[in-house]
Amino acid sequence: MGMTIFNSIKRLLSFEVSLEITAVFKQTVERLIQKVGNNAQLTKTLVNFAIEKVTEDRSWDITKDLFDITKLLISENHYKDLSALENKKISDFDALSKILKNRISEFEKNLEGIGKKAIMLIDVNDISHRSFLYSDLPNHFKKLIDANTKALKFDGRLHQNLIEKNNYYKKNSPDAQAIETIIEPLKSFYFESKNMMEQKGGEYILDQAIQKVINPLSVLMLLSKQQKELATEENFLLINDFNKIISKTIKNQPVPFIYERLGQRYQYYFLDEFQDTSVMQWSNIQPLIANALEAEINNRQGGLLLVGDAKQSIYRWRGGEAEQFIEILDQKNPFQAEKQVKTLEYNYRSLPEITKFNNKLYEFVSQTFKNKNQAKIYQEASQKTVTDNDAGYVEISFIEVKNKQEAFELYPQKVVEIISDCQQQGYQLRDICLLTRKKDQGIALATALSENGLAVISSETLLLKQSDAVQFTINMLKFLQEQSDRTPLAEALYFLSERLNTSSKHDFLMNHISLSAKALFKKLEHSGFVFKLTVFNSLSFFEGIEYLINSFQLINQADNYVISFLDFVFQYHKKNKASSIDSFLQYWELKKNSLSVSVPQQSNAVQIMTIHKAKGLEFPVVIFPFADYSLLPSQQDKVWVPVTPNSYH
Repeated sequence: MGMTIFNSIKRLLSFEVSLEITAVFKQTVERLIQKVGNNAQLTKTLVNFAIEKVTEDRSWDITKDLFDITKLLISENHYKDLSALENKKISDFDALSKILKNRISEFEKNLEGIGKKAIMLIDVNDISHRSFLYSDLPNHFKKLIDANTKALKFDGRLHQNLIEKNNYYKKNSPDAQAIETIIEPLKSFYFESKNMMEQKGGEYILDQAIQKVINPLSVLMLLSKQQKELATEENFLLINDFNKIISKTIKNQPVPFIYERLGQRYQYYFLDEFQDTSVMQWSNIQPLIANALEAEINNRQGGLLLVGDAKQSIYRWRGGEAEQFIEILDQKNPFQAEKQVKTLEYNYRSLPEITKFNNKLYEFVSQTFKNKNQAKIYQEASQKTVTDNDAGYVEISFIEVKNKQEAFELYPQKVVEIISDCQQQGYQLRDICLLTRKKDQGIALATALSENGLAVISSETLLLKQSDAVQFTINMLKFLQEQSDRTPLAEALYFLSERLNTSSKHDFLMNHISLSAKALFKKLEHSGFVFKLTVFNSLSFFEGIEYLINSFQLINQADNYVISFLDFVFQYHKKNKASSIDSFLQYWELKKNSLSVSVPQQSNAVQIMTIHKAKGLEFPVVIFPFADYSLLPSQQDKVWVPVTPNSYH
């Protein structure tokens, strides 16, 4: 287990993260790896984390979990809460874990006790569980014994039948009389469990939730400590840390102190896209703005211009809170100066039919909000059109899909049909923009369009590294470079199992992962992939890559990506005659975030953009496929819950 945990952390080094944190966290994780071998406490924490996942029928591999929790370190949303944990030790987390386990165990034992007494009463009286109506009552007590609290219901059919004394099948029930003799104590057991869940169930659920994050949080604190040590030693600072440091520095400091450090006084402030301003950013700049608005400099009073649209808030994930804007618009004014609110009445960007559609949509949406402030945004969002004609067009189509794979087939197919229809109406490809929320959606669209002979431009979704075929090639090169490292081989084998549509990917990996390179490629011949190391080694570097790609039949799988990748390899080989796998892989790491699929050198091409990139732009035709995402928080969203400290001692 220790070695598998080691490899799990090591895999973090190959994870793709934002450019802003890649280098720093790779070094941080490297430091953590170095300590796994000789730090028993750390190893124990990581192993416990993996075991916890296994007991929940999830993979022991904690790579992605570690990656997700490290992202909390650079998020303003979690800064305040994580700061409260800075001085905590692993022993503190262990102590809390023991307290939680005892509380959870005690609660479950009490439920189990109620359930066992009830089932015993039924069995002692030799009553069949099926004699109870729908077997609901004995099933309820079995759930108590199993501590299956998620399945417990106290407001459904069972509860209603107990109230109405409808507890067993009336006709031909040999156990009817026996049930009548014990139904009252059984009802008492039922209501005892109901009262217990109502009084202590909330704490129990919270204790379970806290228990699940104990190990991740303890690892997070270790990563945080390593990152800070690294920053101090190498004298660097993450961009995300600036707001935090400024907040700490100016907190409770007088304005003159801030200006002394700033070295200059500003009188006029303009904040654009204010709906995306984070709480910390707004808090940091308020003292300076207040001084400009409330004090005269050279007989002139300063000013502040806030521009934004609360409906367009898309940065909540990094601390942006539209509520700040809503409060300022409606009632709150953090400054002594009088405010003026001006709403743009006319929509100069959209054609009349688009504006009319938006107005009707906002009116409908405003009726769904319970929060008055949020509802007010949409109630007052109606805009006037510049002209009175009926130009513009909005169409909403629905596609029924069973799963993601089907969605990635049907949506692109529908988009190709719409583009074809637009072309028939006289629109050029350059007039069309496809919007997506996720990059893999953009890749699916780009591939479909390319396969149908439609030119595409997308700096984000056409990166070579996004291609599974290109990633497979890189992983195979890594394996050939260092055959003792089986992580890239595992990734490559997973790709092949997908291509072969194997019934058990796990079995496919296990049957190949431990083989030597020679034995591996010999066995893969049975799957139709003929790749011989002797041939590969006899070729020039570029020819070798070409041979590898042809051997695993990649050229037919993603033509544009693979061809563009081969162009990149050729240019590298041309400049570096003495090419080696090692030097090429290093060069690839430097360039992979900027290498895109080559598109025809013409401006007449469909543009694919994420919603983030397209914000503020306008196009004659906009298509938004994959618009079926949930508005509810995802399971990965992290929420901090205030608790009473004395409850956890």
